[in-house]
Amino acid sequence: MKSFVIIDAYPKLQHAPYLTKPLVGKNDFHFLCIVPYPQSKNDAIIEVTWFADGQPIKTPEILTSSQRESTLFGQELAGYMNKNITCAAVTRFADNHTGVSSPLLSSASYWAGIKVCNIHSGKQHISKTATAHICPVKLKRGPLINYSCNSNM
Repeated sequence: MKSFVIIDAYPKLQHAPYLTKPLVGKNDFHFLCIVPYPQSKNDAIIEVTWFADGQPIKTPEILTSSQRESTLFGQELAGYMNKNITCAAVTRFADNHTGVSSPLLSSASYWAGIKVCNIHSGKQHISKTATAHICPVKLKRGPLINYSCNSNM
């Protein structure tokens, strides 16, 4: 009787990449795309691409060795507001011994943009939104009256 060894054609992710909620700093924000592949395995090359409504935002990032995170900085969203942001990963073996890449696996999406809502009493409330994060800006026909941002995310 012959025995067979099954070899994966490409490194298999445990599940689709995970896109974090926006991580807010004093002067900026960013998203992380976390790729679920064991850090103890150094046999994979992981290519991460960021998308806005299905269109690539920037050049794909290549993760090697034990790297498992890719970052999208807020300034990289210039021209991509009011869109759904996702990240996606493709894997292949570092030595390319099979010559095969995995199918593209995409994260859940987050909407990033500006929404106008709750118009009442002559005041218009504008919210800059990335996922459920809301920063109210109160305007009264012209200049900025009050700005506050609650970063409890």
